[in-house]
Amino acid sequence: MVSMFSSVTTSWTQLTFVQSGCRIPVWLKLYLHRVAHLFYPVAGSYFASRSGAMGYTRRLQWFIAQIPEAANATLSLLTFFELFSGMRAWSRGMEMFDYHGQSADWKYQEFTEKTVKCDFLTPMGFLQVIASIMRMHARAILLAAMPCSSWVFFSRWSTGRDKHILGHLRMAWVRAQNALVARMVYVLILCIKRGIMFIVEQPWSSIVFQHPRWQYLEKRYGHLLHYVETDMGIYSLDLVKKSILVSTASYLPELGKRLTPA
Repeated sequence: MVSMFSSVTTSWTQLTFVQSGCRIPVWLKLYLHRVAHLFYPVAGSYFASRSGAMGYTRRLQWFIAQIPEAANATLSLLTFFELFSGMRAWSRGMEMFDYHGQSADWKYQEFTEKTVKCDFLTPMGFLQVIASIMRMHARAILLAAMPCSSWVFFSRWSTGRDKHILGHLRMAWVRAQNALVARMVYVLILCIKRGIMFIVEQPWSSIVFQHPRWQYLEKRYGHLLHYVETDMGIYSLDLVKKSILVSTASYLPELGKRLTPA
């Protein structure tokens, strides 16, 4: 098992990503290297016993091995990518305008050109998202409606976020949601570096933007971020239920807060 992990981490630091021979940034290289060392000794055997005949670690090795070859493949560039996409409502709307993109969520049963079965909290899922981001052209757009259940006011006391933003670290679910936000920030920085716009959606009561990694994003790139409040009226519900959209798209603040009858 040790030799298998060492071959994974060696490959991990030598990745070349899709289109234009773009190399993985050093900061992301170090992060992935750290994930390989910290995650696999603890969870590698767990996933290997539950991920089909090939085993989780071998599938991860295969995926990593394919990424350098993807630059030579005939892949169409993506105009949009929806992460945590659920029923693909936003993706379907983009497709109605003939935009080409992908949707990623753990709930999908198969991989297609339109859908990516992806658990963002596993190294495999994280790499799948990175690979899709590297397929996006400049000025393309990422939508990420991050899971909000541990950040809204309903759960603030049960998660311990009323006393500290990172909550009760003894709870695996809380730790997982903290990790999800940290990984999401890495993805957003990669988008900024590649000239890809993004929109992150959260309910109005969410305190996710107080997470230390988000605060780092704000400190480094706050001049690029637009915070826009909207309400569920945009989704045809006649309710005062606000949402917050955070975006690098300069046009977002110009959108109306509520649709009005024609």
